[in-house]
Amino acid sequence: MRFLKLRTDHNRMRKDGTRYVTPLIVDSPRRFAPSRDRKETSLRRKKCQLITGAHDSGKSRWLTRLKDQRHEIWGKKPQPVLLEALMPLSCWVEVKGIDNWYQARQEEGESHLPWGKLNLQLKADLLADYLLETQCLLFIDDAHKLTGRKAQIARKCLMSAKLWLMTCSEEGRLPPSIRPIVERREPQRINLESDVSYDTTKALVWLMVALCVVAGAWEAGAVIGGLQMLGSGRRSTRAD
Repeated sequence: MRFLKLRTDHNRMRKDGTRYVTPLIVDSPRRFAPSRDRKETSLRRKKCQLITGAHDSGKSRWLTRLKDQRHEIWGKKPQPVLLEALMPLSCWVEVKGIDNWYQARQEEGESHLPWGKLNLQLKADLLADYLLETQCLLFIDDAHKLTGRKAQIARKCLMSAKLWLMTCSEEGRLPPSIRPIVERREPQRINLESDVSYDTTKALVWLMVALCVVAGAWEAGAVIGGLQMLGSGRRSTRAD
């Protein structure tokens, strides 16, 4: 099993008074294994991070813990940008302090709309500029579910961010517009395992069809196989 360990260094202090925290990737052969049987790998602070894993493997929990401890790990930075694929676009632009940044970058003497009166599309387009100018951290959760407009905004943010942390089920399931950017940055890849059981109903059904044919009850096998094909057609409901 693999889990995240945040080790506090009590002998080192930052200028703002916070202590250094070192994130460690711990590989253990089993739960509650002794320390001598564990292997610890440091999570590189200066490299982007790509966390992959199946459903319920703990990807979002890792991302949340790293985000909560960002000041102790990467130092004091402006408010980060969090892009969650399952959340609406309006949640993406809710970044603390981005209105002050927007107001400060406007030139004096020119008329401009305040941040509160900008429409949602304009606010989303400004996220990439905010990342580029402030050099803050970028967190992306469930990147494999990004489509359409969300994928376009996430791509711009990835190109502007100096350092990003991303979670997805598999690297091959990333949107085609995002995957080349990820590969170009050569992130540190972390793969998590999941204890969730997988559905083997399909294999069991086809085994029943084969047994019916061998036993001579090919009519029953044809009915079962036909129902299985109808349930796995293009218009059928599929689990993610």
